[in-house]
Amino acid sequence: MPFPDEFLTEIARAKKLTDLEIAVFLLLFGQDKNKVKIALDLDTTETVVSTRLTGIYKKFGINDRGPVKERELRRYLEEQQKRKPASSLSNLLVESVNDPLDALVQQVRSRLLPVITAPDSPIGTMKMLPVSQLVPVDKIYIDLNVLEQLSCSSHFSDWRQKFDLDNSESFDRLGLGRVRERRVEALSAVKDYRKLMVLGKPGAGKTTLLKSLAVECVQPETELFADLVPLFVTLRDFAKKASETQSWKLLDYLTWLLAERWNGCDRASAEQILTQGRSLVLLDGLDEVPPDDLERVLDAVREFGYRANRLIITCRTQSQRDLDGFTDVEVADFTLQQVDRFVDNWFKIVDSGSEVSLAPLLQQQLLQKENKPIAELAVTPVLLNLICVVFKAEQGNLPEKRFNLYDRAMRVLLKRLDGRSPIDKTLTFDAKEKFLAELAFMLFQNNDYFPEQRTLEEFIKSYFGFDRFVARKILEIFETETGLLIERSEGYWSFSHLTFHEYFVAQKILKFNGQATDSKIEELLNRHILDNNWHEVFRLISEQNVNE
Repeated sequence: MPFPDEFLTEIARAKKLTDLEIAVFLLLFGQDKNKVKIALDLDTTETVVSTRLTGIYKKFGINDRGPVKERELRRYLEEQQKRKPASSLSNLLVESVNDPLDALVQQVRSRLLPVITAPDSPIGTMKMLPVSQLVPVDKIYIDLNVLEQLSCSSHFSDWRQKFDLDNSESFDRLGLGRVRERRVEALSAVKDYRKLMVLGKPGAGKTTLLKSLAVECVQPETELFADLVPLFVTLRDFAKKASETQSWKLLDYLTWLLAERWNGCDRASAEQILTQGRSLVLLDGLDEVPPDDLERVLDAVREFGYRANRLIITCRTQSQRDLDGFTDVEVADFTLQQVDRFVDNWFKIVDSGSEVSLAPLLQQQLLQKENKPIAELAVTPVLLNLICVVFKAEQGNLPEKRFNLYDRAMRVLLKRLDGRSPIDKTLTFDAKEKFLAELAFMLFQNNDYFPEQRTLEEFIKSYFGFDRFVARKILEIFETETGLLIERSEGYWSFSHLTFHEYFVAQKILKFNGQATDSKIEELLNRHILDNNWHEVFRLISEQNVNE
């Protein structure tokens, strides 16, 4: 016998079911529909319905298997319906506000608010070309969509025999091209899945998504996991700390982060929050973990993943790794509406104080037929950011190809070094470009994406013949004036985005490596075809060869 919708909705809200879980809950217990009919009504799959039901049963504390779960929940609903006239259902189900753990969580959240939202916070801010200052995440972030069916379910090595060096479109089969699967809001997926892996192409906005979740979650008036403590973790930092301490337990690292680094509470309180499942753990950059540490990091996530906390982990699509219990989604390309919102936000930041914004002009030009090739590149934040940089600098001279877009953008950025001593006009554009290409290739070959400062200083000393003081000054100028090289943490540097690192590696091979013949490129391809980190470099090389 079905239950009234009003009765079911009141219970669902009290149990904090998500909107999609409520929809399944109402159809199952309010209309007595089976999973097949529910999937048809919601225009989804039976697998998705089953996942929603699993989440519903867990929130009601039902852990049995098979049809027993539905019968047990139905009995519970019958009991609650009998009690309804005596008092409000919400009073029966909502946890007591005097719960000491609730009070602790709210206290810690209030202490983390200034840490996460500070003007120099590495969590609440981000670097954005060509702005020299840190930009608050909420000023530039655009709500993303995700695909629940991945555009590429095979690993890069499976694609090896299909690769055609003379066909740049082959790379689209790596999942880097356009996909037309049904999109859902990223925030809906975050709410629906307790353990979520967010995949995406380079520069798709994965890190910014996690940062925005941390900023939104910690706000006093938020409706997003207001009962949880947000913890943003860069996985390469976890791997570095774990190597130093020889403790690969994620619980230990998160306790240290919350209690000591952020001073959110004492260690005992931090452990209580984490072991009682009251945290939103945001794990960024699985693909950026050093290869030697990757399996240990995965084991740490798996071990911690059994706890009741919410976990979200980001990774490049082609570096995807299986994690039991995690649901995989992929960041979708920008829609036209998202492109417009990003362009508006970008010019508000860059042209702050200007009477006339260039945003409408760029939005109009991206819709023009002759600009279709470049408009098709405006699908991720990092590429759209470069388009904005070039457009502002050159007043509408939009390039047609992605490689040319990078080239134009790099020229704009490197010209900002003109007149800056010791990088003055005697150091030509080609010399600056070659320096970055040689540096990028050396680091890429060594899998050293985040080199120590002394490594870079030694390279600059050797390359230019400068002393250490001047080498350090050069690093600072490249950071402040171009944003291409940045200090990630004290003493550790990198290219500001892996996309730029890969572009300069491709330039080294094509432009500064003698005659880049097809045979030499094929030899390089054969040597690195199984290395996932090389496929984007090969794509750039292939595109440029087709152009020429």
